[in-house]
Amino acid sequence: MAKNACLTLRMMAGIYKSLPYDEYVLVDNTSTASAIVWEDDFRANTGCITQTIDRTAADPGQEPSWHPTEEGLAAAQIPSAGKHEIRVATEAVHQLFVDWNANSRLFEDPRYISDENTSIGFAPHEGVMYVWATKPEWDQSAREEWAEAAASVACRTVLTESRVGRGWGYAQYAVAVLEGAGGTEFLRWGTAGSCTS
Repeated sequence: MAKNACLTLRMMAGIYKSLPYDEYVLVDNTSTASAIVWEDDFRANTGCITQTIDRTAADPGQEPSWHPTEEGLAAAQIPSAGKHEIRVATEAVHQLFVDWNANSRLFEDPRYISDENTSIGFAPHEGVMYVWATKPEWDQSAREEWAEAAASVACRTVLTESRVGRGWGYAQYAVAVLEGAGGTEFLRWGTAGSCTS
């Protein structure tokens, strides 16, 4: 139902260029206490990807309706010229440093992340914000733990920016760990609509 509402509103926005709305909500009023069960920005969510479709992925944090790509990551690694993107990436990566490092100053700690090994960039053709760390020394446990923290920051970031501005074109995010030899492991990906906060 959320996907159909989103598609209908995107179609209407294409027909009525002055349509003043960006967001929609679905309300469950089948019980005595009505509750909002879904809300989204139909302009920012260009693929109308919803939390309720095809939730068959075995791994947590991996939305089955789309997958990040090596091409998208390569595009995200090209430095952005957009002031909005630069500001958002800077704020998000600093929040990730705070969340992950927990104010640690132990630069030699293998878990420590900094500007030297962690980045955020954008793939405009995919509408995806990519977050990646070059940490080939991490074992799978450290990668999964970091991916969860990075996905939380990324999801909140794309959700917040989608709600704030019409010019924001990124409703999806992906989190990866890069190997020193050029390999990539995508660990988490999702959409602004799947974010809980």
